[in-house]
Amino acid sequence: MPSEPSASFQRGELPDGREVYRFAPLGKIPGLAHAYTTRHGPLFPAEADAGEADGLVTDQPGLAVLGRSADCPLILAADAAGRAVGMAHASWRSTIKRVAVHLIEIMQKDFGVEPGNVIACVGPSAGPDHYEVGRDVYDAAVEHLGPEARNFFLRTSQPDKWLMDLWSANASQLMRAGVGFMNLYTARVCTIERNDLFPSVRMEGSGAQRFAAVVGLQKNET
Repeated sequence: MPSEPSASFQRGELPDGREVYRFAPLGKIPGLAHAYTTRHGPLFPAEADAGEADGLVTDQPGLAVLGRSADCPLILAADAAGRAVGMAHASWRSTIKRVAVHLIEIMQKDFGVEPGNVIACVGPSAGPDHYEVGRDVYDAAVEHLGPEARNFFLRTSQPDKWLMDLWSANASQLMRAGVGFMNLYTARVCTIERNDLFPSVRMEGSGAQRFAAVVGLQKNET
């Protein structure tokens, strides 16, 4: 039986009926819109004609930030008062370079958002029971994050193979950046296990399409 999403990560629909998922705590922020697309909603090609970045932030109403993935967590963050939003694509490479920390730091530096007022959500990705990596990833994590990085790996029965917990690694970084534990949410959906909901490169190969996460502040039309 496939695992179910966490209680905070809820199914919804776009106006045209296509399926998306949303984090309930983000949905409570006035003037904020966000969604994670699914296999039963809008999908995106593997390649995109855009600049390369693993994080985006904005405080401009009417301008949304969007990231695409097929196994990596997409982190959405928003000031609880609706002053600014951000997105980070937390691949293993970006995770060991502390992309989640940088996301919160930039929201604070550029827009004056206090980290303790940020609602941060870690989206679907390859989960800790299925995301197998080699020694190169393990060694790189320890090199960049220090000995504590070992807490996010579980040795398998295969030589030089580990299971990596991207959810915990990024949650730890968000809390280190000042996000409160009660303001931190994880979808707890594994894209490998729930390939019926979300595309997965590990399951489908390099031709897999991408799901997206988008967040933005709505314009006040009055």
